[in-house]
Amino acid sequence: MTELKSTTHSIPSSQEVCELEIWSPPQGSLKEAVPISIDLDFFAEQVALPNFTFIASAKRATLYVRIDNANIARGSRLGEYPLDPEMVAEVTQSVRTAIENAVDTSGSMEVGVRPGFFGKLTGIVKWTKRKSKKYERDQIVKTAARIARISPRPKLKWDVVEPISPYLLKGRYIGSSGEKEVGPLFLLTMEKNSCIVEVCVAIQRQDVVVSNLVIGGAYINSTNKKAVLDQLARRSIEGSQLASGGASIHTDPESILLCSSKMEIEIENK
Repeated sequence: MTELKSTTHSIPSSQEVCELEIWSPPQGSLKEAVPISIDLDFFAEQVALPNFTFIASAKRATLYVRIDNANIARGSRLGEYPLDPEMVAEVTQSVRTAIENAVDTSGSMEVGVRPGFFGKLTGIVKWTKRKSKKYERDQIVKTAARIARISPRPKLKWDVVEPISPYLLKGRYIGSSGEKEVGPLFLLTMEKNSCIVEVCVAIQRQDVVVSNLVIGGAYINSTNKKAVLDQLARRSIEGSQLASGGASIHTDPESILLCSSKMEIEIENK
């Protein structure tokens, strides 16, 4: 009889924009399909520096995964849905309703012209007055689109976005709330008696959103001051990222590594 044993470890981070925790697989899991579950949360962090305060948020993040001595089971990645081989296209329709009321007034008059060789000539002048009122109404029928918050990408990566305004990441995107669960992130197939799974979260510098800049209890209104303080705020977020040796996953060199969590799994014979 075999049993899976696991140990988890999270690297401490000083930032509070993102929190990541990896969970041990439940008892009875098979080595051919080990569920890898995580809790991924995002927050709006209140940051206080010696001279000013601000709120830092993220509008986009990337989830990176590293696996040793194991593979991801086919079709088990979170957010992975094959497209239908056939598609029914729905056309957007515009229906226009028009109502027009018109009132016409017409008349005529005779004009005498100097007699010519063949006698008197008569000309007739006619006119028409038209009053019109037109009312139009457009009704546009559109189809609804589905946008995913979690999207898998090649090379063991996932994109995390918020499609609803103000488009800032806030709340739990992967994990369990006690009543509802989003996950697992994927199923693992072990090749040997032990394997390692590491997960980390990173954001691009341009995806850091700085708001509510305050100096001495007053909000900053000057555009130039905002630009300078915005850069200082972003640097403070970059300074709170994990050390380069904190995670062994290769991420984008321009990204900020926020958090990392690792789990070692072993098969124990009983």
